[in-house]
Amino acid sequence: MVLVIYVKIAILGCGAVGSAIARILRNMEIADEILCIDKNLKKMKSFLMDNDGFTIMECDVLKNEVYSEVRNYDLIVNALPTSYHIGDREYPINIRIMDIALKAGVNYIDLACFGGKSKIAEQLNLNHRFEASNLFALINAGASPGLTNLLARENSEELDRIETISIKTLEEQRGNEFIIPWSKAELFNVASRSLIYRNGRFIFKEPFSEIEPYEFPEPFGRMNTYLISSDEVYTIPYFIKIKNLDVKAAGSDIEVLRTLYRIGIFDDEPISYKGRRISPKRFMYSILPDTPPPNEVIKLTENGAIEEAYFAVFIDNYGRIRGEKALMRSYVIFPSQTQISKILPGSNYISYPTAICTIAFIKALTKKNNLYGVYPPEVLEKSLRREVLNFLEKEKIFVNMEFKIVEDKIANQH
Repeated sequence: MVLVIYVKIAILGCGAVGSAIARILRNMEIADEILCIDKNLKKMKSFLMDNDGFTIMECDVLKNEVYSEVRNYDLIVNALPTSYHIGDREYPINIRIMDIALKAGVNYIDLACFGGKSKIAEQLNLNHRFEASNLFALINAGASPGLTNLLARENSEELDRIETISIKTLEEQRGNEFIIPWSKAELFNVASRSLIYRNGRFIFKEPFSEIEPYEFPEPFGRMNTYLISSDEVYTIPYFIKIKNLDVKAAGSDIEVLRTLYRIGIFDDEPISYKGRRISPKRFMYSILPDTPPPNEVIKLTENGAIEEAYFAVFIDNYGRIRGEKALMRSYVIFPSQTQISKILPGSNYISYPTAICTIAFIKALTKKNNLYGVYPPEVLEKSLRREVLNFLEKEKIFVNMEFKIVEDKIANQH
């Protein structure tokens, strides 16, 4: 078998996550050529910090064709937001970028889906086109979604039967300033209606509802978790046989978003103010600061404005083994902000975990040359999943696993 080695990688979107992917690829010498494309050259340069090892190109890929620029590359990394607005209407971006990959004859990876009302990741609709073109597209391949999907599959294989998958994320920052670690677009997505899978049916629920206390390991302890909109629900029920799936989040970041949601900041419905009609959501979007660039993150950590920050994911699979009800849990506590500041200065506690997981998926896929079609991480075969986890372990990101037989009362709550 001839191994495919991705030496030329094009990254579309160089904000906090895209730039972190580019910098890690360069620092680890994974790619010989790295093309970074963004519509805002000044912003891209500030996030990349320096241009060493990159070819940079200012271009709005939604308005301009870039087929000729990317056709000689081995992989397109789509690190753009999942949607864009024209007036009051919202349109998914991923399909547009996947069309570019197909036309250019280049493999593809992205970090999230648009989802929306369709209840299925929109990228899956292009499976046959990628298969017919002998190309692969790995979708939703970050930390959450991404690593969470992979661990949901890993857990499932430890049980005879799966009934429920319950995913928890923890986003906690401590300090005298609150920073936005994600793009503004993704921040608002978290507060959109939450898709869950319950008793074999997809249901939309109010965001931040269904409060559930959860016992996190130290130094976090017991915290409330809330339903959020997260992309795992748009793929996992189609590929893992289960009855129930939801994603809940905890931590200071989520408490801030929940408070804003409860006072109506995320409402689309316009309100009257001084004779004008304005949507609270649009107004909030316009005044919120952007994700701080690396130089600002460095200053905030050095002056103590950010004392510490954490991101962690917990995947609980409830099912049966040898007739008994059981829980298989996997969890990852990513490097803290203090640690990240030493590993990749200027990256933050959300962008670095997302980027390093995407890099792990890219590295794993260099071992495979007969993978065609569109895949979420839970569909990858065991050997590729192991490659992902092995890479993360080398970067001192460890998966902790727990197994226990549970009482009927506990199992029935899930």
